[in-house]
Amino acid sequence: MRDSLPLAVCALGALFLANVPAAAMTHDGKPSSDWRVTAGAGVSWKPEVMGGSFYRARPVPNLDVEHRDGWFLNLQDGAGKKWQLSPDLVLSTFFAVSDAREESAKIDRDTTLSGMGDIDRVVQAGLAMTYQLGNWQWQARYLGNLKHGQPGQQLKLGADYTILKSPSAALTLNSALTAGDSHYSQRWFGVSDEQAAKTPFAAYRTGAGWTQGSLGATLLLPIDRHWQAVGRVSYVRQLGHTEDSPLIRNHGYGTATALAQYAW
Repeated sequence: MRDSLPLAVCALGALFLANVPAAAMTHDGKPSSDWRVTAGAGVSWKPEVMGGSFYRARPVPNLDVEHRDGWFLNLQDGAGKKWQLSPDLVLSTFFAVSDAREESAKIDRDTTLSGMGDIDRVVQAGLAMTYQLGNWQWQARYLGNLKHGQPGQQLKLGADYTILKSPSAALTLNSALTAGDSHYSQRWFGVSDEQAAKTPFAAYRTGAGWTQGSLGATLLLPIDRHWQAVGRVSYVRQLGHTEDSPLIRNHGYGTATALAQYAW
């Protein structure tokens, strides 16, 4: 696919949505304040690289700013605007920043990615749709790199089910599937002939398709009207061409995250 496709997809989405009235985006659906802000910090425990067996703890900053008209800024999801198309359906366009990987990162205790080169962060254009039905929430997200020399596109599908929601706690089960085009898959899981000549990894060429699936759970524990604690655990499984990559040490692995958040 051409490098211009991600920008074209989001531009078409924005043109379509320009004719849809924006709706207030508050917790209870009633306008109470123009802005909602949540900030916090925590720590995650996961492999240093996707599919690796070397775990490390990392700080996790958290910031979520949202205006009642739908504009938002989120450290995980980027910046953009949401449109409430119906009581259950939300469509959004946004810009985000991709993940990065340094060649000094370890895939196991004794092996780094030295010689593979760094994968830099790039700006991505995104389009997402979220549908809520009772305790179920489904989401589809498209992401496309905007850097001409580093193309790549992803599709992320998610389904969440809230099994407990009370004033004292909320527990949600999470599931997700991620797919990538050949550029994305080769960059993260492939080994070119040039890279193979400089590393202990055999040359490996991937193709487009599913790359990862995950199952997990998220627990929210309100402390008072402003503070809450958040815990997440998940099991991630490599899929498709990525399973045979020489860069993969664990085909399935666990992750955990704990956060403290303050909302006002």
